[in-house]
Amino acid sequence: MADDTLKRMQQVADIAAALTVRCQGKDLLKNLPGKGNTNLQLGMRRVIEHAQAIGMIGSSLEAVERMVLEAYAKGAVLTDSPIERSMLAGLVTGRWNGFETVPPAIHDARRGSSEDMPPGDIVIVPQMTFLKYRLDFGIVVERHGRLAIFAVECDGADYHDIYADQRRDLYLASWGVPTFRATGKALYEDATAEADRVISAICHWRAS
Repeated sequence: MADDTLKRMQQVADIAAALTVRCQGKDLLKNLPGKGNTNLQLGMRRVIEHAQAIGMIGSSLEAVERMVLEAYAKGAVLTDSPIERSMLAGLVTGRWNGFETVPPAIHDARRGSSEDMPPGDIVIVPQMTFLKYRLDFGIVVERHGRLAIFAVECDGADYHDIYADQRRDLYLASWGVPTFRATGKALYEDATAEADRVISAICHWRAS
């Protein structure tokens, strides 16, 4: 299994290299902070191992890998910082238990309105505008035929004021939009864990 996983990881790297060329010339894989491999590469290893564990092989496994990498590539060019790209990598490679749209769909809010949002029970919207604020990520979730929005903020120390953030979070909460926050330090040290915290809370909420 270990040899198979390493072989799959090399194939994933080849696919990712091709996607990088397509993404406006940006080397998205190298523009991620973190220890050791990038968060995307670590996340893809988790995707592959999980897919293999449930019996996926061959073209089915390749299709899953490509879908995850394309979701990341589509979203990464819409982000504003390396820590946002680290969070995005964790979100698209995480286990969204109970959801049918895996990986989550990505919506480019700059090129279309909410009416143009892709179908699915979970959609990630980088740089989503909600009333007077712009969210690092808006996560739009369907539950019982209704939509809910969750805000995810990646807080680099140079760009955030704790009191302004509290006012913002309270304002969003008054409109029914909870906010998850991850510091730049936490994302640098373990972005996967930060993304998993968000995913776990949303999955628990949806199942309740």
